[in-house]
Amino acid sequence: MIHASRYFLAAVFSGLFVCYQAAAQSPGGVSGCELWYRTESVTDDLHADYHYRDFSGDTTRLLYLRDGVWKEFRQQKSHIRTYNFHPALNLSVTHPDTAKISRLRRSDLSQCTIVGVFGPRSSGLTSDKLLYGVDARPGKGFLVSKTKAFHGYHPDTIGYSANNIGNLLSGLSSPSAFREQALRVLSYHRSTAPTTGVWSAVGQEATLIQGVGSVTGASSIQTAFGSLLNPLGAFDGYTPEMIVYARKLTPFEQVQISSYLSIKYGITPTHSIYRGTNLLRDYETGNRYNHRLAGIMRERSWDLYQRVGTTSYEEADNYSDQYDSFFQSKPYNETSEHRLLSIGRADRNTMDEGSYLLWSHNDRPLTMAPVAAFDGLLLMQRGRQTYSGGMAPPTIQKENLWQSQLYLWREIPYVRVVCMRTTWSIRV
Repeated sequence: MIHASRYFLAAVFSGLFVCYQAAAQSPGGVSGCELWYRTESVTDDLHADYHYRDFSGDTTRLLYLRDGVWKEFRQQKSHIRTYNFHPALNLSVTHPDTAKISRLRRSDLSQCTIVGVFGPRSSGLTSDKLLYGVDARPGKGFLVSKTKAFHGYHPDTIGYSANNIGNLLSGLSSPSAFREQALRVLSYHRSTAPTTGVWSAVGQEATLIQGVGSVTGASSIQTAFGSLLNPLGAFDGYTPEMIVYARKLTPFEQVQISSYLSIKYGITPTHSIYRGTNLLRDYETGNRYNHRLAGIMRERSWDLYQRVGTTSYEEADNYSDQYDSFFQSKPYNETSEHRLLSIGRADRNTMDEGSYLLWSHNDRPLTMAPVAAFDGLLLMQRGRQTYSGGMAPPTIQKENLWQSQLYLWREIPYVRVVCMRTTWSIRV
């Protein structure tokens, strides 16, 4: 009987472990991150203070030094900006005189990949600024700016390699287009010789430093890069999410993480969209329609339930660096009047696990023209392309969202137009 009880308990715990493993969540499905910061409200009240919450499992906190005491960094709602309805901290406006640090628990980041989402404010849109630094083993620290990296006690400029995703100042030839696309994913990786001592990296765990215009509490960064800190200064803008791995990710793993961040924050990437190894949207075949990608999606492995979607690449005079995605910047409101199109699930309806709807357009002018099949009806001439899965029917590919509108609403009843910023809005 005792043996039977032991086997029963072993089976129960094994089952719980398997369930836990199956339910594990990671950014883009790429497991093993050392740090996964996401901006969230401190309490359930969305008008309360905001902070970084670590979803990697290590419960690392973002700290700043005040009156000789390290405190958790929190920010008032008035300083928060939302991108595609997700909040973002601005680390340069609260306690700007000190850096904000995160002490990692297990790695010196001799090999690492750091992925972040960065949205500059209009005041510092086109100037190079320092995004973050890593205080690591002596001589192995580094700084990363919008366009380059600086390494070690000999801070030579190291350009981003071909496998890194993003450059926050590319596209400056067109100021308007650049401002529309200023919110970007930057993925940076590096590799140096690992520690080979008996105790490995114990006592040499790395510190991630943000707001690096000042480096209080990061002596090796100050020693190595002091001459660079004042001329460049800290990044002035919003950082909704930061992800750190203690290894070099493969190019495809970086694309997987960028796919997750693109859908979540309404960013239009220059690559295809994947969920795991499944292709959701092909960048090459999308061709003319690779503009202002947005979507809704429910994916448990990403911890993503995007109920309403809109692009963060809004057109001129309605830029995301100027206008929030919520109406009047209030998180309990519907979408902002400064968003041309937002689509979301209908009220009182849920989305099935794994379902998604992505849409993009061909960037044609926002002009209207009559449609022969519908007497007196004017439709936008901008062509839109949609991709969907996990819905009925399982795959929809239409080249014009408005021409396929009745089809979409009939077959996918929980999708609705939330906002269309025109006088000819069609409400569903």
